[in-house]
Amino acid sequence: MGGVFDIVLGLLAVVAIAGLGFFGFKVWLSGSLPATQEVSIVAVVSSSSGQMAPIVWTKSDADLCSARTRAAATNPDTGNYMITNRSVAEGVAGLATMAECQLTRKIGRFCSVEGKTQLVAAVNDYFGRMDLVTLGIGVQGAPMAIAGAMFGGEPAAGDAIYQDMANDTLAFMKSYNARVVTALRKLGQNGVVKAEDFRPFPLAGIPENIVSIFEGVHPVGNTCEGT
Repeated sequence: MGGVFDIVLGLLAVVAIAGLGFFGFKVWLSGSLPATQEVSIVAVVSSSSGQMAPIVWTKSDADLCSARTRAAATNPDTGNYMITNRSVAEGVAGLATMAECQLTRKIGRFCSVEGKTQLVAAVNDYFGRMDLVTLGIGVQGAPMAIAGAMFGGEPAAGDAIYQDMANDTLAFMKSYNARVVTALRKLGQNGVVKAEDFRPFPLAGIPENIVSIFEGVHPVGNTCEGT
């Protein structure tokens, strides 16, 4: 009886975590995005004429990123990867594409204090959603592992097959995540953002994933000079 109860709990965990992950994808793909969808971020920069000019995230910018996101989510580049769930491929492709677009378009808008704050919040939101899906992929394999331990045979074989698919899915996620990492590193090279900006509060430590992303990044320019 206890073994069956464990399987039921495992299945409930799968539904709960995977459901949260897919809800997150739907929010991003529907256009209800953090920071840049509803808020016009203005950063003051020096123009060629010496006058100060604002950089504003407009509806056309949001529409462009949304179009790229829809295209990526509709036809995710899965290559030869075996994906555990088609929704994961669609969501990850859309999520990473939206983040990459927002991080590479009109980067001068991140020079203001409010722009930097929204940048950090959006990046943290992105990694939080990716972490949630990664957790869900791991938990989805739990019922098969439990059944395999109880009965052997096909459930055990199914668990091994699922693990191969999970590894492929994680590799697929990593390929899209690399685009976001590259965008962040370029922002660092342009002097727009640095690892220290991601401290949750003064004197707090910097998240390990952020430290890794900005490792070896040295500013070679300053997009925000004159702001």
